[in-house]
Amino acid sequence: MCDPVVGFAVLGGAQAVAGQMGKMSQKNARNEALADDYENRKTNYVNNLAIDYARYQNEKIDYQINSDVVFKSFVAKYIGDQKRINQLESADLRNQQQALIALARKAYAGPLTGVTAARLAAQPLRNVGIQRAAQVSQPYRKNRGHPSRV
Repeated sequence: MCDPVVGFAVLGGAQAVAGQMGKMSQKNARNEALADDYENRKTNYVNNLAIDYARYQNEKIDYQINSDVVFKSFVAKYIGDQKRINQLESADLRNQQQALIALARKAYAGPLTGVTAARLAAQPLRNVGIQRAAQVSQPYRKNRGHPSRV
């Protein structure tokens, strides 16, 4: 039969091996858990990067769209203002031309002497002044109280 001392030694050795294997199993499980945790954190990080990049691209597109809207509205306002300025200038030039023609016709009548002659000679200048004053005040009469709309 077996010597009890040898039996206890074998049993003790078996227990030590089993204990060591249990510790290694625990260590392996802990390492696997750490590796899985690392993979999960890495996957979350990559996903968050993709989401942040998509948000950045969306914000960039929104900014470009808003900038285009602002620019187009500015251009439309500028073109509208320019058309209005061109209309006013062409009307002003036509009126100035008519006034100068009237002045030339009156001056062509020839030099006269006396009070009546002076009044007749000054009449074209007076008419030009009246017409010019009417032209200048015309936009303000249209937009009374709103000089910014001129």
